Amino acid sequence: MKNYKTIIGVAVVGLALAAVSTQAQLVLTGGTVVGSSVNNQLTGISPPGPNVGANNGSVSSWVIRGAVSDPLGLIFVYQIVNSGPGIVDNAEFNGFIDPPAVTDVISSGSFATLVGLSFGSAPTAAGWIAPGFLVGGVTFENGTMPNGGAISDYLAVLTTDQTFAPNYGQIQDGFSAQGAILAPSAVPEANTVVAGALMLLPLGIGAVRALRKERVA
Repeated sequence: MKNYKTIIGVAVVGLALAAVSTQAQLVLTGGTVVGSSVNNQLTGISPPGPNVGANNGSVSSWVIRGAVSDPLGLIFVYQIVNSGPGIVDNAEFNGFIDPPAVTDVISSGSFATLVGLSFGSAPTAAGWIAPGFLVGGVTFENGTMPNGGAISDYLAVLTTDQTFAPNYGQIQDGFSAQGAILAPSAVPEANTVVAGALMLLPLGIGAVRALRKERVA
C-alpha cells in the first residue's frame, strides 16, 4: 500500500485540474527568474530504518516574474531528482493558499520543456498530472518516477501571488522524503498592518517628547 495514499490522500480537496500532457511546453517568454533554490537535499523521513535521514535525491525551485503565460503574478517551477529506495509518483509543494481561496492559483501542470528561459536539467521521467490542491499545498501525482537519479518534468504552478519565501516540498510513494523549496509568502492584511502601526505609536510619541526635552535643555 502506497504511503502517500495514507498520509495525504484524505487531504485532497474537491478542486480537480485537468490532466496536462507531459509533452506540453511551459512558455516563459518575457519572464525573469527572480528567485531560485536548487539542488536541496530530499531527506528521508519514512519508512523507519536506514532511510530516515538518508539522501533521497534533490529538489529545485525557480520563481519567474513577467512571463507572457502569467502576467498576473509569479510562476513557481519545481523539479525533483529521485535517488531514494523506490519509485516516486507523488510530489507535494507546500506554502500555497488554503482553500477556498485556492482560485488565486490560475493554472498548474507538468511540463517536459521550457520556452523562453533555460534552467534546470532535462527531464528523464514523465507522466505527471496535477489533480488538485491540498490544504496549503499543491500535489502532482502519477509520476511513476524510477530511482537511480531520474529527473522529473518541470512541475509548474501559475499564480497571482506577488511574493515568495522558503517552504518545503515532499516526495512520496513507498517511502517519503522532504526538502527546502520556494513558495508563495503571505502578505499581511491591512488590519494587521494598521494594528502594528498603532503598537509603534507610543514609541514614536516618546521619541518626539525626548527630542523636545533635549531642545529645551
